[in-house]
Formats: sequence, C-alpha cells, structure tokens
Amino acid sequence: MGIPDMISNNLQLSRFANNLYHYPLPPNTQPAERRAYVALLGNSNHCDFVAELTLLTKLTRSDIEQYYQDAEFPPVRIEPQGWDDFWTSGIHSRVKPRLEFSDGLTEGYLTYKLVLVDYGYPPGFDFRCH
Repeated sequence: MGIPDMISNNLQLSRFANNLYHYPLPPNTQPAERRAYVALLGNSNHCDFVAELTLLTKLTRSDIEQYYQDAEFPPVRIEPQGWDDFWTSGIHSRVKPRLEFSDGLTEGYLTYKLVLVDYGYPPGFDFRCH
C-alpha cells in the first residue's frame, strides 16, 4: 500500500533535486557530492524533501553568498494532488537555498553545501514520513 506513495515521492524528490543540480555554477566551481532524501524532520506525520549539493570553489565566501543571494527554486509540488494535499494548497512557495560552509580549505578549494528543504507534505503511506 505504501509503494505507490514512495514511488510518487521519489519522483517528486528527483524533480526537486534536479532543479538544484542543474542550476548554473559560479565560475571556478565544481560539484563534489549530491544527496537527496525524503524524511520526517521534526514532529507529526508529514513528508519533508531535502536536496544537497556539495561544491568546491576558488571563490571567496563573500562571492558565493552574493552569487546565490537571489536564487530560488520551485517547491516540491506546485499544485495540490488530491484531497490529502488540499491543506497544503497555497502554503508552499519558492524555496531559497541554505548555504553551509566548511571550515578551512581543501587542497586550495573552499567547500560549501547548498541545501534545499521543502517541508510539510502529506505522508500518505510513505513510511519515511511517519
């Protein structure tokens, strides 16, 4: 019974994460690692979607912050997908990435992570969200 909800959430997660993974990189920057998952972050029964992209750059922290200051991404779902999704209608808007910087340099590169999180979707029968 939970398989269709898991498959649907995985497809939505893939679309959500690909928006981040295909966003143009700043100059002198290269991807290092990708990670995406569906989980319950916090209390209650709901699905949270997370996409992360770790990058290495020769730019400064200030340059990176300026590059992403206006970046926004589409939410996991733009339109309600049935009665269970009705209560989230209009709540989810564009998602701003969170920047997380590592301390120090790795082989002359500054390491940072872009994190997208979209919270609070109906769990259906996806066990990851209960």
